[in-house]
Order: sequence, then C-alpha cells, then structure tokens
Amino acid sequence: LRYRDAYSLLTCHEHKYADLLRLLRTSPDLLAHVLLTVERRPLADTDCTNDPPGSGGCLPRLLQCVFACLFGHCLAESSEEACYQTLMRLMEIQVLPLDNPVKLLSRGTATFVRLLRLSLDAGAGGFLVQTLRRPIHTLLAEFNDVFLDLDLNKAVQDRFCRDRREHMFGKEGSEQFELCVRDYRKQMADRVARLARLFIDELRENTRAFPRPFLWLLSGLYRQASGRPNSRMSPAAARSLCGHLVFQHYLIPALLDPEHSGIVCSVAINYIQRNNLMQMGQVLEALCQGGSLDSRVFSPEIFGQFEPDCLTGWLDSLLRIGAGLSGPVAGLQPQQQHQQLQLSSLAVTPDDLDLLVRACRVAVGSGQQDDGAGAAAAASAAASQQRRRLEACLADLP
Repeated sequence: LRYRDAYSLLTCHEHKYADLLRLLRTSPDLLAHVLLTVERRPLADTDCTNDPPGSGGCLPRLLQCVFACLFGHCLAESSEEACYQTLMRLMEIQVLPLDNPVKLLSRGTATFVRLLRLSLDAGAGGFLVQTLRRPIHTLLAEFNDVFLDLDLNKAVQDRFCRDRREHMFGKEGSEQFELCVRDYRKQMADRVARLARLFIDELRENTRAFPRPFLWLLSGLYRQASGRPNSRMSPAAARSLCGHLVFQHYLIPALLDPEHSGIVCSVAINYIQRNNLMQMGQVLEALCQGGSLDSRVFSPEIFGQFEPDCLTGWLDSLLRIGAGLSGPVAGLQPQQQHQQLQLSSLAVTPDDLDLLVRACRVAVGSGQQDDGAGAAAAASAAASQQRRRLEACLADLP
C-alpha cells in the first residue's frame, strides 16, 4: 500500500476537491440526497456491472467510500457526529414516511440500513463484547451437542427416530411415554429460559454502556414516529420499530456471528451450537415484542416463564436515556472535551474520489431535493442553497 500526497495527483484542483468533501461532510441533508439518488438511479459503473441482482450496484461501494473518506470510520467524535446526523436525515426521508417501515428495514438493502451497519460495526463493538461474551460462552460450553428447540412438540417427533424415542421415553402411547415426554419438555424449557435470562440480565446490567450515538438515533426515531402530526404509528408500534432496529441490526447479527464481533476468538463453533445461537436470537426478538408470539412456533412452557415486559422495559430505559441526549456524541465529561479526536486529513483512492464526484453530479441532475415530508419554506431555501453550493463545487472540477 502506497500513499501519495493529493497535490501530486490533483495539482491545482486539490482545494476544489477539498471544498466538495467538506461541503458533503458538513451537510447531512445534501449527503442524504446524494446517497438516495444513487440508490434510486444506480451509476453506470463498469466495476459494478457484474454484481448480482439486489446487491445495490455501486451503492455499497459508494457508502464504503463515504464512511471511510468523509466519516473516517467514526474514529473521531466529530466524524461520528457527522455520520449519525446523516443517518438521522436518511431515517426522516427514507424510513418514517412509510406505512410499513419494518419491511424496508428487514430487506437490509436500504441506504439507511447499510450506513447504520457500517457505523455500528466500526464503533459499537465494545458493548457487544461486554454484554454477550458471558452468555454466549455459557451457551457454547453447555450445549455443544444438544439442540435447543423452541417448538417442543416438533422436537420430540423430529429430533429422535422411532427407536430412539422408544429408548428415551418408552413405548409411544403408554403412561411412561407421556410422563417422560412431559419431563423432557420441562427440562428443555427450563434450560432455554435460564439461558435467555442470562442474556437479559447482561443487557440490563450494561445498559449504561449502550452506544450513545445509537441511543440518540433510536430516541429520534421513536419521537418522530409516534409524535409526528397525522402519524399513523402508535407509541407501542414506534417502540416495536426501535426494538426491531436494535435486535435485527445490532444484537442478533453479533449473536449469530460472534467471531466477527470479537466475542468468540479461539472457539470453533459447530453446526449444533450455531443452531442454538439462532434459536436464542429468536427468543430474544420475540420477548422484545412484548409477548406477541406465534404459538405454532414458540412453546408456552418456555415463554410462560417470562414477564411480558422483561425486554420491552429494557428498551424503554434505552429510549429514556436517549431522550436526554442533545446530540450523537453528547454526554462527554468536560475534561474529555479537549481530548476529542479531530479529522485533519483523509485517505481516498482516485477511483473512489471519481465515484463520489459522479454520484454528486447525478444528484445535481436528478432535480429537486427530497425533504421526505414537505419541509417548510425556510428548510426548502436552505436545501436550495446547499444545492447551489454543490453545483458551484462541481463546476470547478475537471
């Protein structure tokens, strides 16, 4: 890997590119507009033509470029704030106006979701390691050769062949068989519930370590989803949406792939343990929905052991903490403020810089900026001013 000074490649145009990057970094509305335009109108890029359908074309590469170049992988507090301000604007434009935002979030291909995952992967791993290491290691150690099943009726019939069932429980239809099956179901339900409580206890114990920028974003999502004029989303539905974001895009991916998150480093995970991690993820997600469970999948012996608010109460505490934050990196102690990292330079390849410039040009040529919900005249005027500044920056570039 070889680094070169930008002036040696860009010559007298260096400051023009710097002005463009500075404008995008400090203008969340404008950057959100550029990214959403590329999502709707993919760039004609030869490097992306062979990508599989549904991969997003050049959008993933553009987001990687934006995250590394403009936001410096969120290593500096100022970069993290710029990233989450852009995420907030993307959420307002792309997520909140929808009748069913969970459907968009579940697909995982939206610009908002892709950028959120990049930011969480970069700066929110400490909470995951601190919270999930003990329960995951317990699950891997105690259940390395035993399947944890949530549908206990199906487990008895599908996990064991006829001879095995007769050996374990006795002859089918006999009183011994019924008693042994009932005992097996109780033991399995107790083991699943005990493990789930361990996860829940760790989440509650480490609530204060939850990433502050993500808290701020969740609080904004809940506030705007449930408090907007003419909003069709109830507070309970808005909380459920926040829970979906926390579990489906933060906690459960780390639970299913603990090696990637640094939670498990030197333990080989077999297929049985991997299945058990998936099952535990389903348990936690179901409990986060406050007991709205499908009885065809989830056995009542398991979920009857939990209070309905065992995880919704934890989610409420997150939202209360987030409501008290004035910004993504709010809450720093005074003695820490002068020690904040600042982004003073960046590294970008010529191809990525060209991709970013082309994306801006497509956005400028796409027409009026989308404000997501009919912004007021003052906001519209500010967007027009940013657009004119972007056009001026692009006009000076070769």
